[in-house]
Amino acid sequence: MSQAFVDITSNRASALESGLVLTSNDRLRRDLIRSYDLHQQRLGFRVWPRPAVLSLSGWWLQLYQRAADEDVAFPELLSRERAYLLFRELAPDRAAELSGQALAAWDLVQQWTIPLDDPGFGSTEDSRLFVRWARRFRDTLSERKQITASQLADIEALDAFIGNQTITCLEFESPSAQVRSWRARLIAMGIPVEMLYQPQTSACAPTRFTFDDLDDELSA
Repeated sequence: MSQAFVDITSNRASALESGLVLTSNDRLRRDLIRSYDLHQQRLGFRVWPRPAVLSLSGWWLQLYQRAADEDVAFPELLSRERAYLLFRELAPDRAAELSGQALAAWDLVQQWTIPLDDPGFGSTEDSRLFVRWARRFRDTLSERKQITASQLADIEALDAFIGNQTITCLEFESPSAQVRSWRARLIAMGIPVEMLYQPQTSACAPTRFTFDDLDDELSA
């Protein structure tokens, strides 16, 4: 039988059977579904409804697509490839090969809501280069009415497409500032969002051994 990383506790099973479950990444989404399938098999079931599980990024993309289907005017969403090419197009001299790292840093800035004028960016030449580059990227996006996937959570108008449903977020660690802000918005709208955390495995208690002499200790 295949193995899965996530334990299906009673509260997780309840969440999976009663509403939408959002995970922090797609790998966790796949493993959660696999864990639930194994859980159902152990209970003796042959068939069961597929749980509604999405990654957060997949959820925000789905909301954006719903809005697009309704012809709501939102900025154009750039694919990952197009965002990379835009970073490369705007790269300072001899920095084009760093476009992938710059895009990853841009995503982190969005996820942790770090302003580009944060004093921490002035500590090294590399960080100052990134800030100049990211500002050009941000301004170009604004001029072209475009956004990247890491900005979707900040579009409050997308919240109107969530509907009335129970939402549970499964996390392994504290959510980013962007996710906390998104969750606060939904709660303010009357949409409850429950956070479930994967418990950390407790470390084994240290054990002290005694040896008769140095040779025994070295050969242990």
